[in-house]
Amino acid sequence: MIDTPCPICQNNNGHRLIEATDLFFGSLHDFTYARCQRCGHLRLLPEAHVGSGAFGRGKFEDKDERVVLGVLDHPVLTFGFYAPRSQWISARVGLMAQHTALDVGCGSGQFLRQIKRQTGCAVVGIDLDPAYETKAQKDGIRRVTGDFEQFDTEERFDLITMHHLIEHLNDPAASIRKAWELLKPGGYLYLETPAADSVSFKFFGRHWLPLLPPYHRHIFTRQSLESLLHDHFPTSAVVRATGVWVPLEAVVSTWLWWARICPHPFRRQRVPLALKLIGLAGMALTSALALPVEILIGASVNAVDAISQRRALFAAHQRVLCQKI
Repeated sequence: MIDTPCPICQNNNGHRLIEATDLFFGSLHDFTYARCQRCGHLRLLPEAHVGSGAFGRGKFEDKDERVVLGVLDHPVLTFGFYAPRSQWISARVGLMAQHTALDVGCGSGQFLRQIKRQTGCAVVGIDLDPAYETKAQKDGIRRVTGDFEQFDTEERFDLITMHHLIEHLNDPAASIRKAWELLKPGGYLYLETPAADSVSFKFFGRHWLPLLPPYHRHIFTRQSLESLLHDHFPTSAVVRATGVWVPLEAVVSTWLWWARICPHPFRRQRVPLALKLIGLAGMALTSALALPVEILIGASVNAVDAISQRRALFAAHQRVLCQKI
């Protein structure tokens, strides 16, 4: 029984429950998402079971932090993730040296380094987690450690970016309202987040990597994300809304099929050696099969999504660029 309505469309009837297990970080804890039958939005239930305070707002646990830091600071991520996004945004926003960009959930500042190098604009980052602070300061990135919703500044920004942030938050609407407040008139908000109406989610279901329980609390459809912006980012104009490919998302999702019997750095397993070998062989085989699909998605996502966008996204993620007017 679901006691609270959908936080996006307020629907209080017609939810489908989806069970998901933490396979990526290896705790094997089970979690439940409720999918709204009206707007398709997914939310983690009950919210209280993922903790309170900093962790309840999206901070990674210490053991998981090591994995996240290793991924975020890897040079391959800059080439495959940050550089294409910096180019995409810059081409549509027209950032120059006199402009200022704020990245919310900036981590160690990899995206900010990229966009500063490309455009010359001033950059600021904010992140709840202090684990990334030393790396950002070492590279000369102005970074604030704290809660974005409580960020008190007189500064106003030409661009605010949220890369894979709002799915972590208990109250995404509050951060959207804060972004509108901190933008200059004519400024832009860029959001990127998983898409619950994607073909990838339909295929992988509870093994879909972007569910990432318990850290991802809200998974938006294009309809629910549009509603969120309409309700909490007033006087806005959507400049561009598209699907976006995140490299290796499908490959890693296939790994989760085998995660229960494969070795994991955070989990001691009582799994026979023969089963572990079967799991590793299965992981290698499905990775080999998924890799050509990844290449196909990356090469054709824009064209396919332009044709089929009314039905389902070919890409597993979505991005929206909107302007405060």
